[in-house]
Amino acid sequence: MLTYFFVGYKIISIPMSRAADFLELCRRYGWTYDTFTTTTTANDGEQITLRMRTPVARKALALCGAIELPVTVVAEHGLPGIGRWIFRRPGVWLGLLLVTALYIVSSRFVWDVRVTGNELLTERQVEETLRTCGFGVGSYLGSFKADRLENKVLMTNDALSWISVNMKGTVAYVQIREAIHKPKAESDTPANLVADTGGQIVRVELERGNVVVSAGQWVGAGDLLVSGLYDSEQVGIRYTHAEGRVYARVVEEILVEIPLTYEKKIHTTDADTIYCEKSLNFFENPIKFSKKDFNSEMSCDIIKRVSVPFSEWGVDFPISWVTEWHIPYTVTEEKRTYAEAEALAYHTLAQRIGSLPGEVEVLSKTVTATLAEDRYMLTCTLTCIRDIAKEQTFKVLP
Repeated sequence: MLTYFFVGYKIISIPMSRAADFLELCRRYGWTYDTFTTTTTANDGEQITLRMRTPVARKALALCGAIELPVTVVAEHGLPGIGRWIFRRPGVWLGLLLVTALYIVSSRFVWDVRVTGNELLTERQVEETLRTCGFGVGSYLGSFKADRLENKVLMTNDALSWISVNMKGTVAYVQIREAIHKPKAESDTPANLVADTGGQIVRVELERGNVVVSAGQWVGAGDLLVSGLYDSEQVGIRYTHAEGRVYARVVEEILVEIPLTYEKKIHTTDADTIYCEKSLNFFENPIKFSKKDFNSEMSCDIIKRVSVPFSEWGVDFPISWVTEWHIPYTVTEEKRTYAEAEALAYHTLAQRIGSLPGEVEVLSKTVTATLAEDRYMLTCTLTCIRDIAKEQTFKVLP
């Protein structure tokens, strides 16, 4: 079967009335054939069909043409036929030549970077460090020096203690070992806990340090709550990193202002004014296909979509199709109704209360609404219990 494919073969049809003459020629000249069948068609009547290798079929067709024996080639298969089909279509072989040239050229560039050994750092962070050092997808392999690149990366990123870059074809396999930074000892970072606002102490949940306040005591912003210093007659002065939570009853004043006049974006819906820019990102080098230039003086929002072929199957190619839509907009002045301003003000107030630091236990809340000519205002007096302690480091003189 392989012989038939590489040499090529033809399917030949002969009328049944002349089949004996053709078979006699085959016997006389030693023409071999196989797959002998008979068929009947409405136009040609009863026929015999058989298969011959292309070189043998050429001799048979030439002799049959000379003696006017009607022989028809029904089909032609095999490698020679495929070759003739390709060369009769310039676009096919030109495409094959371009693909071959592209493969040869692209084999000299980095197609993909694969990182292993990272725990705290992400692959993107490692790739950005490599890119800063002049190496990444699209880098020319002719100038690649592994030892020089590795030394440069280690000097650039302190988070790495070791790196190895090995090329296998066009794929860079990067192995790293992250630097182990020992946390500073508690004695190296002495700190106090101070109040971030004034209030009345309710309770203290101490983890480490020397408490200097008690329940019921009033403190102001910046007052010392838990000290990181210990004074002992036996061992002298010691210091530590104070930790804990100090809950106090505090009064928070929150002011929310909602202007009745505001600026609103209105995006265009006219397809003629929406600029679409398409480009092929080949080895990190964009090739733009847009013919007209975008008016950069226009205010616009940009929506970008990047499509990487076969990425859903885990295949990484250094080629991506990038589409950017530049949607122009105009800014107009709009007015809110008092009802809209009121709803937005209470929504903003709820967000401001929810963003207060620590766990907040609300005891009472008083809200005063003020309607001015150009704005709607809410003044909230909030009495609550929350953790007011914040760390404040200090230096210890030798």
